[in-house]
Amino acid sequence: MTHYDIRPAIYDDLEILDDIFRGARAYMRKQGNADQWKAYPLLEDIERDIRTGLCMVLVNRKGTPDAGEIEGVFFAQNFPEPTYDKIDGEWIDDKQSYITIHRIASRGRKSGISDAAFAWCKERADSVRVDTHRLNVPMIRAIERNGFTYCGIIIIADGTPRLAYQWVREQR
Repeated sequence: MTHYDIRPAIYDDLEILDDIFRGARAYMRKQGNADQWKAYPLLEDIERDIRTGLCMVLVNRKGTPDAGEIEGVFFAQNFPEPTYDKIDGEWIDDKQSYITIHRIASRGRKSGISDAAFAWCKERADSVRVDTHRLNVPMIRAIERNGFTYCGIIIIADGTPRLAYQWVREQR
């Protein structure tokens, strides 16, 4: 059971989301991953994500001392990701629709943010894809812990490689 409720981000969340991403960039640099999000996402990127309705925030559940406070954020893209069209490797299933998870970030105060985001997406799709930088060891661990399978390397829009993973619901 997750300790978070997940809802679409709203414009009133913008300042805290910007702070969360700033903190995530600092954390990644400290972990030896200085190249993944140098200045990304910008405030304009976060605003666009909110406008789409696909930017989701994780808030502490009611009944907790910090109920309603935002602890994390992710972008749940429910349409095909163009950078996934070409992969050096092979997707487990490249036929069915999927959700792509982008930009998972935590406020850094609590654990389980990525687990909750992955679970939320798995409840809504039979296939979920995610990618990350090879130096983002904490995210690689979270991805693998949540049952994703490594599928290969994709190249994102800025020309850099990313490790690509997919989770597919088992057919009964």
